[in-house]
Amino acid sequence: SSLGLGPVGRDPLASAASGGREPPSSPSDAMDSYEDPASKRARLDDGPSEADILRLVAQRESYRQSRQFDKSDAIREELRNMGVELYDKEKEWRCRDGRRGTLFTAGPMECMLADHEIQDRINQREDARRSKDWGRADMLRDDLRAHGVELDDKHSSWATSSGRSGTYSGQPSAAPRAAAQLSSHHIRKLVAERERLRATQDFELADELRRQLATMGVEIFDNDRTWRSADGQRGVIITGGHEVDCLLTDADIHYRVMQREEARSAKDFNHADAIRDDLRRQGVELLDGQRLWVTTDGRQGHYTGGSAAAQTPNLAAYGQPAQTNQQLAAGLAAAFLGSQATQQQQALGGRLPSSPITNNPSAMTLQTASIVALVVGREKARDTHDWASADAIRADLRTHGVDVWDKEKVWRANDGRSGTINR
Repeated sequence: SSLGLGPVGRDPLASAASGGREPPSSPSDAMDSYEDPASKRARLDDGPSEADILRLVAQRESYRQSRQFDKSDAIREELRNMGVELYDKEKEWRCRDGRRGTLFTAGPMECMLADHEIQDRINQREDARRSKDWGRADMLRDDLRAHGVELDDKHSSWATSSGRSGTYSGQPSAAPRAAAQLSSHHIRKLVAERERLRATQDFELADELRRQLATMGVEIFDNDRTWRSADGQRGVIITGGHEVDCLLTDADIHYRVMQREEARSAKDFNHADAIRDDLRRQGVELLDGQRLWVTTDGRQGHYTGGSAAAQTPNLAAYGQPAQTNQQLAAGLAAAFLGSQATQQQQALGGRLPSSPITNNPSAMTLQTASIVALVVGREKARDTHDWASADAIRADLRTHGVDVWDKEKVWRANDGRSGTINR
C-alpha cells in the first residue's frame, strides 16, 4: 500500500529515523548536507576520501539522469584532476594511489529506510512506469537515490552503500549470500580453473564456469585481469591458471619487466614471451594496455617501454636468486634513470639545473642506487603529504652532494650524475 508520499516523497518514518530532521528534497541536497570525519580529514590532506568520491559520483549521476551532460562531464574531469578515473561499464572507480571501489551512484550516506519502505517506493515506481507516468517514476527514483538507494533497472535490483540489496519483485538477492559462503581461496581456485580451461581452448566449459561464478556473486573482468565478489573481495586473474603466491620483490619484478620491454624493443618476441610467461608462473600478470603489472598479493606498479638497451647491465643473470636480481635491478634502474636524465637535459635546452650543492665536490658520495632509493622515498613521502619526512630526505641528499628540482623533475649529484624524478 502507498505511504502517501507528498510532492518530494517525504514521510514521518524517514523523518523520525533521521533524528527529527526532514529528509533531503533532492539528490544534490543530500550530497551537500552529508559530512563525515573521514571526509573532513581527507580535505585537510588535499586528497579525496571515498565519501568525497562517491559524493561527486552521485552528483554526476543526477546530471546524467537529467541529461545535463555538460555538467556531468565537468564532474568527471574534476574527479580526473583529483586522480580518480570512472569506469561506467565495470561500475568501478579507481584512484591513482591504488584504491578502487564500486561506482555506487546514490552517494556515501547510510540509508535510513527499512527494506519494506524501499520496496513500497519501488512498487509505486513500477506502477508509474507501467502506466507510462515517467515524471512520477523519475521523482520516485530520485527520492530513493536521495535516501541512499541505488536502482539497477537492467537487473531489476536495488542496493545501499552498506550492502543491503533486493529485487524489484521483493525477493532477496541470492548472489550476496552465495558469495559470502565463498572464501577468497575458493574463488581463486575456480578462477584459476577457468583460466586453465581457456588455455586448452575448452571455451564451452570455461563459459559455464564463468556463469556459475556469476550466480555466486563473482564478476570476471577479463580485460582488466581482475575478479570481484559481491561481498567486496577481489583478486588478480593470472593467465594460464597459475595458483601461486608472488614471492618476488618489487625490484625483481621491475628488473624482469624491463628485460621484457628491452626484448620487445629489439623485436625479440620469443624472449619477451618467455619472460612474461615466467612472471605469470610466479604470480605476476602484465597489463600492457595499461602499462601495469599486478601480483596475486595485491601489489602493482607501472612500467614504460624499453629505452636503455645500450646502457643495461649484463642480463645473462636472469633467473638468479632474488638477492642477486635486486642488485642487478638497482643497477638497471640507475642506468635507465640516467638515460631519462639525458632526455630531460635535452628537454631543458641542453643543460641541467645546478646549485651551490652540485657545484662543490663532496667526499660524502652516495652510490646511484642509494640516490634513486632516497629520491623514490621522498616522492612517496610527498604523495602521502608527509612533508617533514620529505624535507628530511632532501636535507640528507644535500649533505651528500645531491640536489633535487621538483619543477624540472630531475636530481643531480656534484660529480655529474643525474636522473629524473618520477611521480
